[in-house]
Amino acid sequence: MKKISIITVILLSCFSALWAQESEKRNAFIIFDNVYLPIELENNAIADTLIKRMPFTTEINNYNDEIFYMETDLRTNESQTTTIEKGLLFYHPATQRIMFAHKEFSVPIDILLIGKVTENGLRKIEKISSNVSEVTLEQ
Repeated sequence: MKKISIITVILLSCFSALWAQESEKRNAFIIFDNVYLPIELENNAIADTLIKRMPFTTEINNYNDEIFYMETDLRTNESQTTTIEKGLLFYHPATQRIMFAHKEFSVPIDILLIGKVTENGLRKIEKISSNVSEVTLEQ
């Protein structure tokens, strides 16, 4: 009987851990015109603040051919050096802006990752107009 109880406790612990990991995933949409991109948000202070502000719409500008940016009042010194992949939403401490990579950006830069477009959403990025002027974030 003790063996069954111990096995039950171990199985329940494993399922609880898996459920906790799954519940940590925070999903939202980043919307350019009528292109809805599902995005998984990270677990950090800037992502938390964005979630609290959702839904919101803001102006967006072209930083270069690969990246759109949004002005923000959010600030953090957290960052890591990484190469930007298509579909990343990130905070760029050097410019104090939130940025979205709609193409690959091969130069490593310091960023704080806010979220990443899901695999299904990556195909839709090509539909975003280079003349887009607004972006909406919502859950």
